[in-house]
Amino acid sequence: MAFVRTRRGKRGVYYLVVDYVGGRKISRSAGRNRALAHRWAGKLTELKVRRRAGLPDSDGPAGSHWTLATLRDRDLADAAARGLELRARERRWRIILRYLGDLPLDALTSSALDAFARQRTAGPATINRDLSVLSAALRLARRLRAESGYEGRPDFPHLEERRGRKRAIALDPEQAARFVGICWRLHPRLAAQVELMLLTAQRPRQRPIERDGVLYYPAQKGGNPRSFPITGRLAEILALPRGWSRRAWTAAVRELGIPIRPYDLRHTAATLAGYEGRSVPAIQELLGHRSPRMASEVYLHVHPRLTAPVALPRANSGLTEVTRETRVIRLEEARRRKQ
Repeated sequence: MAFVRTRRGKRGVYYLVVDYVGGRKISRSAGRNRALAHRWAGKLTELKVRRRAGLPDSDGPAGSHWTLATLRDRDLADAAARGLELRARERRWRIILRYLGDLPLDALTSSALDAFARQRTAGPATINRDLSVLSAALRLARRLRAESGYEGRPDFPHLEERRGRKRAIALDPEQAARFVGICWRLHPRLAAQVELMLLTAQRPRQRPIERDGVLYYPAQKGGNPRSFPITGRLAEILALPRGWSRRAWTAAVRELGIPIRPYDLRHTAATLAGYEGRSVPAIQELLGHRSPRMASEVYLHVHPRLTAPVALPRANSGLTEVTRETRVIRLEEARRRKQ
């Protein structure tokens, strides 16, 4: 007979459904949902009774619906086939299964997701990322309807987020060179890592792959994969030991006098490419974005002093070469007219 055990973790009490099959202990977590744990235990007990009596597992067609665990496996397999990075996606799925348990897809209602949002100790933006992964997996289940049997809603309403201007800080070439010099003086391993992030616009905690003389970054956040030939300064940096030190980073930022975050090095890499005169499509390829608008609106506006020619997309179609100085003059004229 299956029974429910209580365990206490870092985030509070969670419930395990424990059963013995052939003298072997099998347990499955139901997260914080006590009612779900007891429902699972009752179903397992009923299943063992039916099998001992020689009856089928259920009165209806067996295996006609997936559970969340099955959906996770199929979603990760589909993401791997499309070349997406699985590390963040796997972390989202661990959180979803921790709070929702291995629910059948038919039981995934709006009320269940409301309870998930209440129990999840995170902000609306983080919860919406979890729901986005779940919605994408449910759309996959809808496409595989004959196999999954799922006919419910593939999308759920997300929580309302506070809309504000994105915080974008980037260093100009002089500031970036000074910051790299400070890092080399304080912590050489950190300096090598900082230079790598500036050369490749690497995200924090992203791990590149070296193969056949090419540095490869898998696709992330729905973008495109990126690759860089290992030559010149990049080859020198990759030959050096690299590491991260929060204490050294804090000291370097304090000495620089500009409150940048590790992610701001990605903004800096895109801005430095703009100073070099690269076009928006080239910067888009550097960042791995699918749309040039992200590069032109978020990454290239952070320095009004940027005077190198930068390609900006027109309202209709095509690209035009406009200098940053011309854009600043136009903005100042527009402000005078409003006054």
